[in-house]
Amino acid sequence: MHTAPFTDHVWYTAAACAEALGARKCGTHWRAKCPVHGGDNPSSLKIWETLDKYGHPCTVLHCFAQGCDKQAICAALGIAVRNLFSVYHSYAPETTPFLRTHSRRLAQLKHTDRFPRGGVLQTLLEVEIADDPTFILKNVGARAALWDLAQSDPDIHARFTEALRNAQLDPQRFWAVLARDMGETADGRAND
Repeated sequence: MHTAPFTDHVWYTAAACAEALGARKCGTHWRAKCPVHGGDNPSSLKIWETLDKYGHPCTVLHCFAQGCDKQAICAALGIAVRNLFSVYHSYAPETTPFLRTHSRRLAQLKHTDRFPRGGVLQTLLEVEIADDPTFILKNVGARAALWDLAQSDPDIHARFTEALRNAQLDPQRFWAVLARDMGETADGRAND
């Protein structure tokens, strides 16, 4: 259990719910008997954490055997559905300036000791291109950083090209304009 900022709201983490149900750990989630329908299957209920629509951690309880209602599962645990959220939706908008990204790549960076050259910056730029394509079009510093990274490695260039496509930007035109802005030709030679 964790107390959330801004209120006395209590979040029941997946680990706390698992402990209350006597669940067993299965990789990144837990499995338990569903407290609503009972049954003999010790893995009918899956318990795990993910991010809510605001980017805050939340707990998910899902009965695979009977599809039992989340409210009923929470009632059996003695909690309210809102306790599955680290930041309850009625005050989550207050925290929007502090949101975490939904990027799995950024989440993976939290669990590594080895960062490739430009890895964090590259990932941040890719995420930002996907979240707000106008950002890369307007932010001169971000464009310069993107250009430097893309010129340093063909694989990085390819990842940025894919991010531009996913953001529905024309990569060929983007790279040509960026090359001109950076004072270079598209093949990396300096313009005279």
